[in-house]
Amino acid sequence: VVVAGELARAVGVVVHRELERCVATGVLPSIDDLQASRDAYARALRAEGIARDEIDLGVERVVAALRSTIEDERGRWVLVRHEDDRVEWALTGIYEGVVSSIVMDRCFVEDNVRWVIDYKTSRHEGADLEQFLLAQAERYRPQLQRYAAFARRLGPQPVKTALYFPLLGRFLEVETQ
Repeated sequence: VVVAGELARAVGVVVHRELERCVATGVLPSIDDLQASRDAYARALRAEGIARDEIDLGVERVVAALRSTIEDERGRWVLVRHEDDRVEWALTGIYEGVVSSIVMDRCFVEDNVRWVIDYKTSRHEGADLEQFLLAQAERYRPQLQRYAAFARRLGPQPVKTALYFPLLGRFLEVETQ
């Protein structure tokens, strides 16, 4: 039996890969496309080490995350092409005096603002979604501060950072100044 964290990790990998493909191709899948891709998602989860008895649950989460994203206006905005558009952008540089490497899930410029957006495939079960989102913002603020420091060196634009939760269809701007 796969540990729950392993399934979550694998779902995150597959969702990230599919969101990257959406940006790269400039094509957002339809709901029918998502359903037609279930076998491909199952193969991708198996390639990530997920056991057969966990595959169906994983596929449901992948489809739910992608569906939620393409049905969400802000999710679609994250995926369309923008100026200086990057996905899964690996950078290395000096941060706080130490060589550091990062991978930005999404980075682009729109209306003279450089956006750095990190996907989080976290699930939330329970009543207080807003409290969960605030806790996630605090948890990931140091990571986003590091990303913002790198992004400020890329051009003169002000930098904004955000978390995007594909499973929740929620976009959360996170202050990093």
